Amino acid sequence: MSNVEKFITAWMNDYNKGIEKFGAPQISLNIEDFEVENEEIYKKYLSQEFPDTNRQVKIYLGILGRKMRFSYMHAMQQRDWALLNNVIYQNTRFNLIYGATLASGTDHSNALWDLLAAFTCNNFDELSIFFPKNFPSGKGKFYTEICRNFMEIMIYHQDERFIETKVLADKFLAKKKTTWEKESILYLLALLERDATACSEHLEALCKAYQRLSEVSAPFKSFPLQVHGWYRFAYYVDPSFFIQIKQPKHWSFFSDFERWHKESSYPKGQLFYQYPEKMDLMNRILQAELPAIQLYENGNGRHTDFVKDTDRFLSELTLGIMNSSQP
Repeated sequence: MSNVEKFITAWMNDYNKGIEKFGAPQISLNIEDFEVENEEIYKKYLSQEFPDTNRQVKIYLGILGRKMRFSYMHAMQQRDWALLNNVIYQNTRFNLIYGATLASGTDHSNALWDLLAAFTCNNFDELSIFFPKNFPSGKGKFYTEICRNFMEIMIYHQDERFIETKVLADKFLAKKKTTWEKESILYLLALLERDATACSEHLEALCKAYQRLSEVSAPFKSFPLQVHGWYRFAYYVDPSFFIQIKQPKHWSFFSDFERWHKESSYPKGQLFYQYPEKMDLMNRILQAELPAIQLYENGNGRHTDFVKDTDRFLSELTLGIMNSSQP
């Protein structure tokens, strides 16, 4: 069974389980259902007057935008890889924007998961937005912080940070962590050292580790977006080295999609769906020039952490959207 067939089968299983458990579908099955559901959402929640535009943008993100996930099934059914590339772009751009408005009590390193998915459609433009240059280094409590440190060393050519980050990585790897966390760090170390054999081995291990991640739903076990994202990050860092890395042989790695990318010269995705005029705010949110993530210090003086400023991101995003709509 191909990746596409496995994806569709798993999607339909989840769809039917939702009906059995809740008495109604929890996700749209096709674009017609999606639009009908959006119309119902608009009438119930979005046609009213909002007290302020920040609140309006937050509600659009929280209620309307999250319904876009059905589009993966839509693209898979059509076996259209250009469409799938655009579906990934629209979904991941939404996820990054929405995630930046949600308080997490952590710094911006937790954008890593959605950034990796965005790399799959060659959207690297968001890197400087969500991992800005010259921010404080991650302390290494989470693997995302160490990965961010290593990624910034490569994309901003900050070699002076390597020793500090390597110490954090060694300390982290000495503890009992998940295979996904360890292999992600080891992959970046191999990429820093331009060791193609090691990169290939770690990608293979990441495919296997992906299957054990509880946060990944069954359909995406046959399309590991974040593994493709790690692979494509090497292309962004060093295209000449990228061609030396062997694609994983693991069944889940979507080789047809990668072949299409290579033949198409790795195109960046774009929005595939336009909301109707009355819901145009969602279009403007997705098309907005995003403000860079900002941090603020949180602590009592003896123990201070940097936390992403979600309120500021939302306010600056809203201001930019409103200004762009002015004649």
